[in-house]
Amino acid sequence: MNTMKTFTTTTLGWAMLAFAIPACQKDAGDAKTADAKKIDTKKLDAKADVDKDKGKDKDAAAKPVDNATLVTNGMKAFNERNYDAALANFTDDSEWVLVGGPDPAEPLNGKAAIKAQWERDVAAFDVKLFPTRIFDAGNLVVAQTVFQGNHKGEYGSMKPTNKDVGVEGLYLAWVDNGKIKKSEWYANIAGVMAQTGAIPGPAPAIPAAPTSAPETVKGAGDENNIATTKEIYAAFSKADWSVLDKHFVADAKHVSAADGKTSTGAAEMKKGLQEWAKAVPDWKLDAIETFVVGPYVLVRSTSTGTHKGKFGPIKATNKPVNLHEAQVIEFADGKVKTVYLYENHAEFLAQIGQLPGPNTADAVAQK
Repeated sequence: MNTMKTFTTTTLGWAMLAFAIPACQKDAGDAKTADAKKIDTKKLDAKADVDKDKGKDKDAAAKPVDNATLVTNGMKAFNERNYDAALANFTDDSEWVLVGGPDPAEPLNGKAAIKAQWERDVAAFDVKLFPTRIFDAGNLVVAQTVFQGNHKGEYGSMKPTNKDVGVEGLYLAWVDNGKIKKSEWYANIAGVMAQTGAIPGPAPAIPAAPTSAPETVKGAGDENNIATTKEIYAAFSKADWSVLDKHFVADAKHVSAADGKTSTGAAEMKKGLQEWAKAVPDWKLDAIETFVVGPYVLVRSTSTGTHKGKFGPIKATNKPVNLHEAQVIEFADGKVKTVYLYENHAEFLAQIGQLPGPNTADAVAQK
């Protein structure tokens, strides 16, 4: 109902009635008219209050949220299975990538394709996402995230096991004019498969969901930390482990989100690096993109080489590998304090022929 229209019509009716009544009743009519005006004045005041509140609501709705909130609101809507609300924050031609596959092995394009994949994932694994730390780097938002679910439905050849699953992951969202243009997910899908028993090997422990709101990190950082990061990557590519002593604090930690394992100190980190370098002796680690936010450096990287040596229980295959990873590196006073590594072991297994999916390095080239 239009409140202003109701008020005007009522007032006009009382005025016409006042002129039409007999003179002997005019005083009573005036009193009634005065009472009506008082009533309508209350309506007008009420309407003003309502309009004021609506104006506040409209201003709040019109005010754009920051990019970090855009991402967290999208995850919340996803967890509530309100896919349309989550996708309202995406461009119509948005690209969505599960880095390293195996499913989907190729980027998804457009809201319809993304929604269909989400529905499939939820039907099989009852997926929920919980951000633990958000990095606001302007047009790029990066979220360290806990993924949890239960394998309640079929997924390809995987029959439901009703087993709980969960890994830590990294979500990257490129934002253009308040809409997500591209998304990348880094998560160890092979770990999820091991948790369901679909593939052999140790299954990573399921991480706990956060109990508080995610920390948000924003603001300019020290560009020298990017230079240090690139120096470290170049040294690793030459099997020069001296940078661990040069650029890492004494109790620095390397946290592998893929398997939940943490190495502390240069000696432990060096051991892990040497094992990988024996398996892939021509290993080259390249920083594709780097971003600095506060005390953190965010990196999208590739690891390339040839699987020429044994890695754990896997014998050499002599196959080329082109692996895609992401790192969140925390600095303190110019030195590395903590490295969080995000990778999908399914990509490595597929490329050496140990997992159905892309088996050549160029089939999953970085987009």
